[in-house]
Amino acid sequence: MRLVVRRGEIVKTLSFVKVYLDVCLQNLATLYPACGSANSAVSLTLEELEKASCFEKYIDVCSPIT
Repeated sequence: MRLVVRRGEIVKTLSFVKVYLDVCLQNLATLYPACGSANSAVSLTLEELEKASCFEKYIDVCSPIT
């Protein structure tokens, strides 16, 4: 199990769920992760998204699977 801190609160995440980020995200200064509705969106820096997601690694989702 992983522990993630969000808004000063420790949140548990499942360690068997692997998270990958697409390489195209590295070109963006501000990110708006998918969420419930337009009025509940949050803006994150890439560093904030990396920390919050506990991602495994960057991948190119457009490249063929080998």
